[in-house]
Amino acid sequence: MRDTRFQGDFAMKTLWMAVVVFFLTIVGVGLARAQKPSDKPVVRLDPALDALVSPDAKLELVKGGFGFTEGALWVQKGKIGYLLFSDIPANVIYKWTPDGKVSVYLDHSGYTGQDIWRVGFMQTNGKDRNDPLFEEFPMIGSNGLALDRQDRLIIATWAGRSA
Repeated sequence: MRDTRFQGDFAMKTLWMAVVVFFLTIVGVGLARAQKPSDKPVVRLDPALDALVSPDAKLELVKGGFGFTEGALWVQKGKIGYLLFSDIPANVIYKWTPDGKVSVYLDHSGYTGQDIWRVGFMQTNGKDRNDPLFEEFPMIGSNGLALDRQDRLIIATWAGRSA
């Protein structure tokens, strides 16, 4: 059985971090290029969300410019924690703090070999190859993050074929 730190306000922090990572992801793959807050409301599929998120809440872009982000993990350290997330093509795990700062947490977070073109797979941003905004990138970095019972970081990787 998990300890009590996974109860109470942890659910709210997890939800907000999921929203943050959602925007990091869509901005990273090019679906939302604008660097401004959204005027669209949060879509509620379950009324229980109202207990965690204000009905007038708006989605807000906190940081953009990443490749393809996944693996969001909130790490609680004392009263303040931080968000870890993977940028798969960059092969980096980033750390985002509530004050808005982003730093490299771990470089070479997935594949650590020399010849990256022989591992992983190629991904595109979904645009036609003739479109000037077309992008293609290798999926070589970590994509899944978790903490074990001793709070050690567990990293799942595409190209490294490891966890």
